[in-house]
Amino acid sequence: MSGNTITQSALPTTPAATAAVRPSLAPSRAARELGLKRGEFDLGVRLGCIRTLPDEGGGGSRVARAEIDRVRSETGFPEALRERVKAVGTAEGAALMGVSAARFTRFARLGLITPVKWYLNRYRAVVWLYLAEELRQFAASEDNAPLLSGRTPEGLRDQLDAGVDLRAWTCGPATGAGGTWDFCCGRPGIPGSAPRPWRPCWIPCRSRRSSRTRTNAPI
Repeated sequence: MSGNTITQSALPTTPAATAAVRPSLAPSRAARELGLKRGEFDLGVRLGCIRTLPDEGGGGSRVARAEIDRVRSETGFPEALRERVKAVGTAEGAALMGVSAARFTRFARLGLITPVKWYLNRYRAVVWLYLAEELRQFAASEDNAPLLSGRTPEGLRDQLDAGVDLRAWTCGPATGAGGTWDFCCGRPGIPGSAPRPWRPCWIPCRSRRSSRTRTNAPI
């Protein structure tokens, strides 16, 4: 008796083989699957919350399906992830810390709190944004309690009177997305706390700022 023999290709049976056939995702799709806005996703990548892979086709970075699964399996997802990448401006940041906007700005100028990204408002002025989680940690630290009320310590007042502004430290020119940008490093300087790594932050050169808009900002 004759018959037709149907041969099926073997399906991957190991975790490595299974991962190999699962497609990676473009950043926009990955952001949607993680319940994040694109700006939140990009910040999550910069902060190391989300790992990316190079696109073999040269189209930028991608996110492995396994990484999406890993992030989604973390405790408290998605609220915990959103909190880790939440960035706030001066008004909201000051409210989180229980201080005035003026005192908050002094903290930022002194390098006590550090911006994570920026955008240009309609007046082409740079608006700095800060991690909400770090602001809460700053305000909760007993070491920082004397700074949250009363007069600013004399040494810090002297720096402010001299015009210090450490929201970005220029490290030299570099090429960013869409052209040449100044690469700056914000350095946290919280009294009584262990030093933390410098955080990179792209800001436009003052001379080039007029030609940039919010949509061009690589944040």
